[in-house]
Amino acid sequence: MAFKDLPDLTLIEECRKGSSKAFDILFKRYFNKLYRYTCYHVKDPQLAEELVMDLMLWLWNKKDSIEVKGSLSAYLFRAIKNAIYNHFRRNELVTTSLDLAPTETVAGTLADDQFAKKELDEQYKINLTRLTPQRQKVFRLSREEDMTYAEIAAHLNLSVKTVEAHMTASLQFMRNSLKDYSELISILIFINFFI
Repeated sequence: MAFKDLPDLTLIEECRKGSSKAFDILFKRYFNKLYRYTCYHVKDPQLAEELVMDLMLWLWNKKDSIEVKGSLSAYLFRAIKNAIYNHFRRNELVTTSLDLAPTETVAGTLADDQFAKKELDEQYKINLTRLTPQRQKVFRLSREEDMTYAEIAAHLNLSVKTVEAHMTASLQFMRNSLKDYSELISILIFINFFI
């Protein structure tokens, strides 16, 4: 098996042994994906590149102590999400102490958010059961297990094109069935991104 075909966790082990070649492969495998994700959220290509480069440098520097449980992809995307959050928290967000906010407003807002999230969660679960069994499997592996289409295809013994078709149909169905909740979804995504 060629070095570039090794799975992520094997490459991490090679990095621990000091292999810069293994790190180069991980870098090439994830840099562009992380960069696009970061660009989308920070809207500044230079800043996005800097945040991703810092993350990749951190990965190399921590190669001896890093413990990845599950997928490296999920680990890196959580890490870059935290880096984006920390950047905004340090540089751009103006916050007010909760002590200065009226208690009933904060409590009411939190209760409303919890109720709305619960309602949306229930609707999502109902809609998920309306998908065919195969589409449910594909959708859950993609969205809940954070697997790539290629990983799902290998796991379910399907072609990548079939996985793409299942996901396209499932996402279209979900969008249509949850369109009445679009404003709520946007608010919850914003809240979850910064929490």
